[in-house]
Amino acid sequence: MEIVTYIWKGFVMGLCASAPIGPVALMAISKSLNEGRRSGFYCGLGGAVTDTTYAAVVAFAISFLHQFIQQHTSWIELIGGLIIMYLGWTMFRAQPRMAEDGSTAVTRKEYGVYFLKATVTGLSNAGALFIMFALFASFGLSQARPFWASCLVVASLFAGAVSYWAVMSFLLSKLHRFVQLRHVLWINRLAGLGVIGFGLYLLIRSL
Repeated sequence: MEIVTYIWKGFVMGLCASAPIGPVALMAISKSLNEGRRSGFYCGLGGAVTDTTYAAVVAFAISFLHQFIQQHTSWIELIGGLIIMYLGWTMFRAQPRMAEDGSTAVTRKEYGVYFLKATVTGLSNAGALFIMFALFASFGLSQARPFWASCLVVASLFAGAVSYWAVMSFLLSKLHRFVQLRHVLWINRLAGLGVIGFGLYLLIRSL
């Protein structure tokens, strides 16, 4: 039963970590609406990798990293804010192009770029690590546990995060038939402004 507890707690934590509307979520939502399920999913996958990375940090080095982050929060948020603002600016300036089926045209190479952008954006947000600390504490997982249990929690969290974005990107992509090119342009601009705003918030908070 202990194994089942670690699995369901990790899975639900993955869902909880993915649900908040942050910069990665804005990217994934925008891509799902503009370009279809795969584009949104690859952005979400980048977010899932970020969440899993932070979960692993918390699970395996919770005491050391907690002190390190507290001592260097300002620098982490300063650098992260600048990176996020740049990525938001690239989203704002993006010029969408429509494929024959009405969705925007995307190459396989671009899927990888979306994944990397989402991963970098997520890792640039030091606040996500604090959220992960809070999640572990809320689910009663902040205490010491066997190595295999930590691995199980982290793997289950990744499964939860991926499942969330697989479902969300599919549902959002179904709305693309109601979206025209001018709508896509404004969706990109609004999402870009949202990401820039989040980066600016981190930048101001670090000063």
